Amino acid sequence: MNSKLIYKQSGFVVLMGVLVLLLGSAFWFGSATKVRTADIESNYQQTRIDELAKIKDRLLTYAVMQPEIFNNVANPQNIPGVGYLPCPDTNGNGNTNLPCGGGGVLVDIGRIPQSIANTMFTFVEDQNESLNYWYAVDSRYVVQNAAFNFAGAFRRFPLNADMPALANLTLDGRNDIVAIIFYSGKEMQNQNQNNILNIGDFLEGENADGDVDFISVDPTPAVLQDFNDYAIAITRQEWRTAMLARVSIDNIDNNDFTNNVVPLGGADNIADLCATIQDVPANPHWFNECTYIGANIPPFACTDVNAVPGGVDNLAGQNWRGFFGC
Repeated sequence: MNSKLIYKQSGFVVLMGVLVLLLGSAFWFGSATKVRTADIESNYQQTRIDELAKIKDRLLTYAVMQPEIFNNVANPQNIPGVGYLPCPDTNGNGNTNLPCGGGGVLVDIGRIPQSIANTMFTFVEDQNESLNYWYAVDSRYVVQNAAFNFAGAFRRFPLNADMPALANLTLDGRNDIVAIIFYSGKEMQNQNQNNILNIGDFLEGENADGDVDFISVDPTPAVLQDFNDYAIAITRQEWRTAMLARVSIDNIDNNDFTNNVVPLGGADNIADLCATIQDVPANPHWFNECTYIGANIPPFACTDVNAVPGGVDNLAGQNWRGFFGC
């Protein structure tokens, strides 16, 4: 065979081998890049989900520690009982917007506050993502509800373990939800997250329509890029369990707060909630049953929020002792 022909054929084979190698390398590197990108996206999503769980724990801690967080020695009747959650941040400045829940609304929705002023209490670790964490809460569970007031002061719905009997919110059809925490996801088509006050530029569909029903599952999975919200709930049972663990701690024996004297002694296997307490307006206590303060406050049942326009004055205890039959 002609040596020049053999040389040309050999060169062609080498050239084809190089092309195959290059194409194979490009395919491999392209596939590897896609896998790496998918891994990064998956890790990003898991980080956001983990943050939602941490925020949930902090909200419950906030509710459990209410009396300590808002201790006010000079005006003790304004110390609420346990169980209250913060009002959302509705203007995007990082602070809670007080009061909330007015106008007969069933749910308050806004962003998770970055912190609570004057308490050193924070909810969101990653401040760079703070605008993407949202929060819907049954308005009866907020710490200052404009719908419940007396003598011009904002009060609180009287919470205890059996009241309200049913929380307002639903998530994916499940009811009795106290609060829902969202991560809004990245900006999608037709959204502009520079509009920080527009919920529809962060949350989608059912989560942005202002009612009490919310979702965590894409209702139209066949339609691309129309839903990317993450959501977890605080159920009333979870809330109730956490609050009962707080109010039934047994610290001292024969807990008698008469004249503000706490006797010495150890645990007596009786929840402090049910111990003897001087139950008079001069010394209100957040485990007490109702304490009425001021003139012209009618002596109706503490749980009767409809007895007079504006609600009732039930700041000092929210009837937790009554729930236990104390």
